[in-house]
Amino acid sequence: MPQSNTDNQVDHLFLLVGTNPLPNWVVAKLLAARQGIVYLIATKDVRATRLRLETLLRNDTALSLTVKWIETAEADEATIRRDVKSLLVEAQKTRPGKYGLNYTGGTKMMAVHAYRTFKEFFGDDEPQPLMSYLDARRLELKFDQPAPVAKLELAKVAQYPQVQISVETLLRLHDEYDQNRSLSYQQQAVAIPAAQELVAVHSHLAGQQLWRGWCDTLKATFGYNNNQTKKVGEINLKKLNTRDRQQIVAQLDRIVLKPVSDWETAIRNHWAIKKLVQAQQAVTANKLVDGYRQLLACLKTADGDSLKEATCKSGEFTDSLNLAKWLDGLWLEHYTFAQLKTCQDAGEINTDGLALNVEPVNAEKREFEADVIALRGYQLFYCSCYTGGEPARSKGKLFEAVIRAAQLGGDEARIALVCCSDEPGKIQQEAKSDLQGKGQIRVFGREQLPVLAAKMTEWLNGQ
Repeated sequence: MPQSNTDNQVDHLFLLVGTNPLPNWVVAKLLAARQGIVYLIATKDVRATRLRLETLLRNDTALSLTVKWIETAEADEATIRRDVKSLLVEAQKTRPGKYGLNYTGGTKMMAVHAYRTFKEFFGDDEPQPLMSYLDARRLELKFDQPAPVAKLELAKVAQYPQVQISVETLLRLHDEYDQNRSLSYQQQAVAIPAAQELVAVHSHLAGQQLWRGWCDTLKATFGYNNNQTKKVGEINLKKLNTRDRQQIVAQLDRIVLKPVSDWETAIRNHWAIKKLVQAQQAVTANKLVDGYRQLLACLKTADGDSLKEATCKSGEFTDSLNLAKWLDGLWLEHYTFAQLKTCQDAGEINTDGLALNVEPVNAEKREFEADVIALRGYQLFYCSCYTGGEPARSKGKLFEAVIRAAQLGGDEARIALVCCSDEPGKIQQEAKSDLQGKGQIRVFGREQLPVLAAKMTEWLNGQ
């Protein structure tokens, strides 16, 4: 991993601000000299973005930067040239030093006219300003030639230690979160032994179908408390009195937690299992049965309580809604997160760069959702999880992930779908064709789930 970039740093760094502030933050971390001055050139349409970037750069104690800014026109040549030149004149009056312009952000017209203004302003003077561009496709910081230190062309800038960004900082770059509680995400998976058994259950389509039926039973309605009808997922057992709680637990016993022998019978009588046995694949059938048996044994809280007790004691599951959501599909998100955690060192994921169930709510009450995200340097790896395998829905989730990943991580983002499809390669190929090169995607299917950590490591290191 590269360690330093001091030879390319400048005292006066000019940045064009666009809708995605991440490239500006990256360039400032790489090229701004400590105690240097950063000049933000933006339009009024991205004022909020510029303000967030300005705040984060001002508060960066590692750089101790001074940040100045100017609002310019989106496409008017005369205005853009005038504003850029005024900042250059101001900079020369402030103090001597090296100059740099990064023209990654902003509009195309801003880039063209800012570039020309720099060239005309400095003429043949030495040293020449450092003109640069962040190439999202190659993850490289490109310098115009002749660059002061051309041999230090910054390849794979996402791996530089200066640009290791935390999940919180990335979110704050993109929106205003007025309270810490609005930055909602988790950095700890729960019930991983149970999730591992659910992977075994989903190792065949039959297991997946049976589990879907099990979850439907869990969410089925039943009567309690003077014949009132509610869904299991709506019951907070901690708020009930002792008698009502005991009645609900008994209902869970009868309706949800059937004896293992009952589930074995249901599994063995399932048409897909019978078909496996007829095809002399009894080993696979037995594996599914064993998976269910182990699954029911593994669903415990942090204190070792059983599944039914987990719904009325504080542990990994605090209420039936929390438990029902996990069983209904969140288990795959937690499993995926745990697998990424396993390969955190091998994949060079940032120390504070892993999160699941990302649902921050900004000041305008808008939400950004992500199942699992990982950050290596400043590069975002966005994982969408789907416990089914239906092709159309799989591609729909993938397309949604591509859009959200680009909003948060720019063109550098990489996207994965973790699902239970038996044909992940086909889904991936069709999605790539539909996207026409927009977004770099990967699909992990049923076969990859047991070895997901190894496959994720290959994916991370292949970028």
